[in-house]
Amino acid sequence: MEIRERSRGRQADATAQRTRQRIVHSALALFAARGYDGVSLRDIATHSDVTHGLIRHHFGSKEDIWRAVIDTTFEEYLAMMTPLVEAAVTTNSGALATVKEVSRNAIVLTGSYPEVGRLLMHEGVEPGPRLDYFMARLAPLRTQMDPLIESVQREGMLSQFSHDTFLLALIMLGVMPLAMAAFSDELCNVDILAPEQVEQHADRVIATLFPEIARD
Repeated sequence: MEIRERSRGRQADATAQRTRQRIVHSALALFAARGYDGVSLRDIATHSDVTHGLIRHHFGSKEDIWRAVIDTTFEEYLAMMTPLVEAAVTTNSGALATVKEVSRNAIVLTGSYPEVGRLLMHEGVEPGPRLDYFMARLAPLRTQMDPLIESVQREGMLSQFSHDTFLLALIMLGVMPLAMAAFSDELCNVDILAPEQVEQHADRVIATLFPEIARD
């Protein structure tokens, strides 16, 4: 009996976790498309095919769901990005080549997470607690990039940037065209989120940000 009850408990926990994930993924799609103010709890319930009450049970408020979306998205993104940074650093290929590789990896990875840029587009318009929360989740990436930029600048390169303005340029040039995929597709007559187009886009951005390498 005890084993059977434990099995039922695990099944119930697994079901609850799958439901929670489905709600978060639905909320991510809606918040990325419409922004926080354009989405209601009932919208999320309909999109995720659950009841309004079940959403309240799992999360409470719309603000709580939004925070769960940001947490989950950044956890997944950084879980993918951190090994790429570590691998680039351990190759000992030189500071500039390392920053180039890390930057390019960040752009290519964003092709699989265009919602990150879309969420930033909505929350970056006005200051407020949601932007503060977003920036706090961005902090680990800034922490990873800072010593790399410092190493390059000690070699006399990328002197036109501060650490933060380099990250700004990387986001504006690399991330936003992928976030604004519909606009980019119309302007350039391509499917910019197609893997080969993401690779080409990354190459163009790197050539722009790192003219030192282009001259090598």
